[in-house]
Amino acid sequence: MSVGSSFAVPPRPPSRSSTAVVGRRLAQAVLDVFLSSVLPVLVLSLYLAVPRTSPPGGTGSSVLPALLVLALGCLAHAWYWVIRPHGVGRGQTTGMRLLGIRPVSADGGPVSAARLTVRWLLLPVDLLVVGLVVMLLSPRHQRLGDLLAGTFVVRD
Repeated sequence: MSVGSSFAVPPRPPSRSSTAVVGRRLAQAVLDVFLSSVLPVLVLSLYLAVPRTSPPGGTGSSVLPALLVLALGCLAHAWYWVIRPHGVGRGQTTGMRLLGIRPVSADGGPVSAARLTVRWLLLPVDLLVVGLVVMLLSPRHQRLGDLLAGTFVVRD
C-alpha cells in the first residue's frame, strides 16, 4: 500500500440523530407537492379550457384526451419524484435539496431508482397524515414509503 493512495469510505447505516429531520421533511413535502403539481395543473387547465366539439350527429368522446391528460400528469410526477432525482439529484427532489436532506439506502449508500419508485408510489398514502404518524413512531423517522423501500432521509 502506497502513501497517498485514497480509499472510498464505505457507506454506513444512518444514525438516529442524522434521521431526526421530521420538520424539514414536512416543509419539503409541502414544497415538493406544490412544485410537482405545477405542470399537471397547467395541462389539466388547458384541457378544460379547450372547447370540445362533437362531429355533426355524433356524440364524440372525451375519454382518450382525458386519459392522455392523466398519463401526462403521472409522467410529470414520476419525472419529478423518481427519474430526475435518480439521474442528477443524488436521490433528492428540489425541496430536499433546498432543505438540506436526502434519501439514502439502509446501508447509507445511494438510493436506487427502484427504491425511489416504491417511495413515490406510497406518497399518496403518506400524505394522508399516515406518513407523519409513522415518522413520529418510527425510531429513525421513516415514513411508510421509507420502511417499505428500505430507505432513510438524512441531513445532507
